[in-house]
Amino acid sequence: MLRILLSQNPRHNLDFCLSELAEFTKEGFSRRAFFLVPEEIKLDTERRYLEHFDQRGLMMAEVLSFRRLAHRLFSEVGGLASPSLSDNGKALMLTRLLQEKREDFPFLGRFAGKAAYAAELSQIIGDFMRSDLSVDLLRQVAEKAAGEETREKLRDLALLRERYEARKALLGVRDADEDFPRLVRLLREEAGHPRLAFLREAAIWVAGFSLLRAFTPQEVQVLQALAELCPSLTVALTPDLSEGRPQSPQAATGQKEESWLLRLEEEGTKAGDAGLKQLLRAFPHAQRIVIDEAPSALSLPPVELWRSANSREEFAACAGKIKRLLKEGKLRRREIGVALCKEEDMDLLSACFREFSLDPFIAAARPLDESPVLRYLRAFFRLAAGEARTGEVLALLHSGLCEGSSLEADLLDNFMLASGLRFASELEGEHLYRRVDEAEGEAAKTLVRRILKPQIEAARQLSRLASGPEKSRFLQSWLDEASGIREKLETLALQLNREGESDRALLISLSWEACLKALEEASEILGEQDLSVADFAELILSALRGQRPGGIPLGIDRIRVGGLRQMLLYPCRWLFILGAKAGSFPPGLPAEGLLQNREREEIEALSEQISPAKAVHLPNYRRDAVSAGDALLHFLSHLPSEKLVLSSPSLDREELSDLQLRLGEKKAFSEAGRTEGASPQGQSVLPLALPVVEKIFAERSLPDCRWLSPERAAVSLGGRRKGIWQLWQQALEPFLKKAPAEAVDPLDLLRPDIRLSPENRAELAKLAHSLSVSRLESYNACPYQHFGSYLLRLEEPEIWRPDVQHRGRFLHAFMEKSLRRLSEVPASALSSEAEIRQFLDKIRREELHPQALRQLYDELAGEKGFRAYGDPAVRGGEGRRLLGLLSDNLTAAWNDLEQSLFLPRLLEWSFPQPDMPESRYYIGSGAGRRLIRGIIDRVDEKANALRILDYKSSQQSSGAVQILRGEALQLPLYAAVLARFQPSKEIQSFAIHSLLGERPQSGGKKEKVKRFNAQADPDFVRLSAEYSKMLAEKLLAQMQRGDISPHPLNTATDPLPSACSFCAYSDLCRLDPRLSEARCRRIEAPESLTQFASTGKDRAAAEKLFFEGLLKLGRSAEELSREEAEEILVELIPLKEKRA
Repeated sequence: MLRILLSQNPRHNLDFCLSELAEFTKEGFSRRAFFLVPEEIKLDTERRYLEHFDQRGLMMAEVLSFRRLAHRLFSEVGGLASPSLSDNGKALMLTRLLQEKREDFPFLGRFAGKAAYAAELSQIIGDFMRSDLSVDLLRQVAEKAAGEETREKLRDLALLRERYEARKALLGVRDADEDFPRLVRLLREEAGHPRLAFLREAAIWVAGFSLLRAFTPQEVQVLQALAELCPSLTVALTPDLSEGRPQSPQAATGQKEESWLLRLEEEGTKAGDAGLKQLLRAFPHAQRIVIDEAPSALSLPPVELWRSANSREEFAACAGKIKRLLKEGKLRRREIGVALCKEEDMDLLSACFREFSLDPFIAAARPLDESPVLRYLRAFFRLAAGEARTGEVLALLHSGLCEGSSLEADLLDNFMLASGLRFASELEGEHLYRRVDEAEGEAAKTLVRRILKPQIEAARQLSRLASGPEKSRFLQSWLDEASGIREKLETLALQLNREGESDRALLISLSWEACLKALEEASEILGEQDLSVADFAELILSALRGQRPGGIPLGIDRIRVGGLRQMLLYPCRWLFILGAKAGSFPPGLPAEGLLQNREREEIEALSEQISPAKAVHLPNYRRDAVSAGDALLHFLSHLPSEKLVLSSPSLDREELSDLQLRLGEKKAFSEAGRTEGASPQGQSVLPLALPVVEKIFAERSLPDCRWLSPERAAVSLGGRRKGIWQLWQQALEPFLKKAPAEAVDPLDLLRPDIRLSPENRAELAKLAHSLSVSRLESYNACPYQHFGSYLLRLEEPEIWRPDVQHRGRFLHAFMEKSLRRLSEVPASALSSEAEIRQFLDKIRREELHPQALRQLYDELAGEKGFRAYGDPAVRGGEGRRLLGLLSDNLTAAWNDLEQSLFLPRLLEWSFPQPDMPESRYYIGSGAGRRLIRGIIDRVDEKANALRILDYKSSQQSSGAVQILRGEALQLPLYAAVLARFQPSKEIQSFAIHSLLGERPQSGGKKEKVKRFNAQADPDFVRLSAEYSKMLAEKLLAQMQRGDISPHPLNTATDPLPSACSFCAYSDLCRLDPRLSEARCRRIEAPESLTQFASTGKDRAAAEKLFFEGLLKLGRSAEELSREEAEEILVELIPLKEKRA
């Protein structure tokens, strides 16, 4: 007889059943006991049994899923004689059946080979088999279905099922999804089998199914068959036991019980209610027992509500909190659980935890697509098909499974980018290696021969084989023996385990086993007919994509991380639920798959109409998701014994989950972001809100305990560099044994202040005896960006493809070469304006001749850094456009020279010059003094006057506003250097020559830019040079104090500063555009100047007087408020007018 246990507490249900199981096995050592649970909670159930219950009868008890029970009973009676297809083998066979005659499958044929398609198709066919839906009945349903697309789909599925059955019979294999119908037949038709006699004395408990879904019809049939054989069958459910439902611990019978069951029949929608309805229909006389003595609301633990700007900050906050709890000794690792609402973010979460030196057990099954084995296979198949482009070659290199070190892989990576590799076939030619330096080309050729050539040869050998089995056997041999990949994977897995990344090591092992198993099954399943490389690759990858094998934890004391389902019954003291946004907690409805739920319902209805005796009931995953969502929300929020942390990766209140909103209304945030005194009944505690909008910790001198791992420190510092990490480690030494009072990463603060330690500053001072002006501008734009680019010297690899910067450098070099003849003529040789004009006209005609331009282009394209422009593909398109642009720029330059009568005197003049003290220009004083270095593109001369020109690849301004902000220090400081170098001459002007001539506008239009942007007032040049030197010295002092705070300069209305637009470190500094005003610097003074000038005053006079005022005060524009700036303008300008 069946017993139904009812409790609203799933852990209570579980423990009640486990205690009965332990008592049963202890009293009779000859009796078997089985505990059936869903696969998701099997591991936790076994662990709970071993840790909390009497184990004297352990050898007679088994914790199984329904599928494993079927396997167990078939093994007893010999029902496993034929080999079983794995999930990979099933997906592989189904994909091959579609490939063989795509034209027979007008609907399904379109999806063959697409990512995760094979896994979904396998699930649908499995649902049909588990539901005992025959091919004939499916065809009859297809003809009666509404809608042509549904009819076509069901016809294809019926044909695929038919051919699948035929292929299985031909190969002599079975499908595990057939086991349920077979098991029911076994239990009913062969109940007297002597090998099943143990069931007549066995006891079976079933628990956990009503938490996430109702029973499938097949599972109910198995329960009915078991109830006829076993003397004891108990099913534990968690229905809604609210008011009006029976609450007696005794057997529930009577009128009140019947009225409750009637309402349940009509209204029950939750998983527990649905499961109870199913069982009451199948077992109308089942004994029903409520095991809660006093059913009431489960106790909600104290709660912390977190909000973060994004998932990365959320995960970092969680890892930091865990790190602190562990270092303070408050918790063991196994007592901490992390439930992730969106399992697709598991990789990001794992990466964040690795940064903090945390090695959790990832309970969620990981898709094989993420493993290096599948990355390698995808690239190898493309290579074999002759379709490999740069991306596939790089994926092959960086899979870690080729010969050579990671450094050699990086060198080849850089070579391919620098040489412009497009197809793998180009690696065997010579032209690719001529695009770079000879030495670099020879080194790359050697690496290609040693690392990539064996891969290319193996791929070609695979492509020459005809049949699928031949290809499978060759690839299996190549992977397992010839290539050395097995040894590399073993080494990599050992290394990852040593480094505390056991989840990645486990994924490698699982993916390797799945890959070899798929190839082994392919060699048996595929026929001897010819099979193209593309179809073979599609088969193998389709079989592996979407597979999510699970693992068991290596070690007992591990932080448990999983999806919501995997964490449902995990016993923990602290539980972090991450990603709890609206629509994620509880989870939203799953997307409709290939076979939609309305179509499943239509199949059920039509099957009952056609043949009531054979009516089928298919799983409704969408309906299960609704009921599971309620259970997950309810039970997870009550799971931890001490603290629940509910976190949302959004600062937007409208995106918070309903639970967060309800809890947040009970208590408001205080100024510190903390409300003390939470009660066990669920009063809200709100301690952290990142990036700490409500809370900024006053104590910033202590490093956060998250920084106590090398990985985290290296990332937060912007990269790794020899010497710097050792100094950082020394700076942290006093804190390594004592965790800070609060765990806050400086970069998580709203306005972080980060300074290098004195030791770091001293070390870095040795690296910089001189500074470029562009470096000063970079520091002014963003100290943190400057830290990565100039102190750590991180840089992107050179890319062969011409872009704006490449074109700018090419144009720059071309202008210098073209104007070189003018600079070589002595000034004394041209004594009159007429001679100058005549000379310019002569040179102009020669230099601007198309043949001369082409000759100069070819000469420049042969030099290092510009060889890409000599490539025939570039010369015909990009080269032709460049020649036109060069002609435009030279024409503009000659027009300007003929009008001004200035002549170039210095081209590409670098300073300081050797043995020329007058070319040395310093800023700062004492030990902090630094030499300024740079290259002036062009200095023109006319009589005793000089002017400076700087070539730029875009339109830029060197006006007063840009200089005041520190954005355009280059030309004023160049003027100061030149004034020292040639004190007898007057620096009359400086100008920017914009080379590219046009810029894109909205709507795809382009706008002509101003070629020359000049400041032609000598007084302005002098005053701006003096101001720029003062500002440069202030920036230098700030640098030398070790300030690397991510406070970018924002001068536009756009929330994101221009320095952030293409910044390589934006992910590291974690600037949230919505909060940029709090972190960014905005200089008010130049805006006041612009506003003043717009009133009709003399702008030029205002600008010069403003510089004078700032120099007199010794303050930069950034150090002034808007009011102070306006005061300067009001006081100084009238004063100057009176003097005049």
